[in-house]
Amino acid sequence: MSLIVFNKLDSVVRGKSVLTDISWEIKPGQNWVIVGPNGAGKTSLLKIILGKLYYRGDFFIAEGLRERTRYVSFDRHSTLIRRETEKDHARHFSGRFDDGLVTPESLLKASTKAIGNPDRVHEITELLGISNIFDREIRQLSTGEIRKLLIADAVMAQPQLLILDEPYDGLDTQSARSLIRLIDQVMASGIQVLLVTHRFEEIPARITHALCLKNGTILRKGPAGMLR
Repeated sequence: MSLIVFNKLDSVVRGKSVLTDISWEIKPGQNWVIVGPNGAGKTSLLKIILGKLYYRGDFFIAEGLRERTRYVSFDRHSTLIRRETEKDHARHFSGRFDDGLVTPESLLKASTKAIGNPDRVHEITELLGISNIFDREIRQLSTGEIRKLLIADAVMAQPQLLILDEPYDGLDTQSARSLIRLIDQVMASGIQVLLVTHRFEEIPARITHALCLKNGTILRKGPAGMLR
């Protein structure tokens, strides 16, 4: 049985067509990449999966899958840094400059407390190879390290589906390659991944299928080998 099905689906935003005649499905065990230039409709597809965009046509998502889905948009990267900067003013006046500093350890432990499984911190940090950044203040991390941390935080909840929206933006070649290896490890652990990117060279080896979009329509879809 399919997990997600689009059938002749259209979507219009502010009078402009963003998706046209989309027919596509995701089955258990498949890891998909959505590729296409900016404005191709990639984010609109994600919004429909997440229940955040109006559409016309048929759409199906398996019962409970939205609750078992984690969406990682790297806008959260900017949000974390901004919040830490805003806290600096209060720290300055209190004289307690280390008070409440966010570290990977504190962020991940807060997540495990929410799911009631504190043992997951060690398990996930070892799986994803981020133990070396565990006790550093979050603003001391590189862009690539923060991306890894945010993926680790999403994986803590043991999702069935992990959606990664443009995870390589702003990364140098070495950092992007490191993140590709991490995403492969996530898929190897049994979590299905839906990866959105506009760069064909940044597709992990365990991606099984590809959807190519342009101007809100499907150009090609099928096994990922067609991109390699």
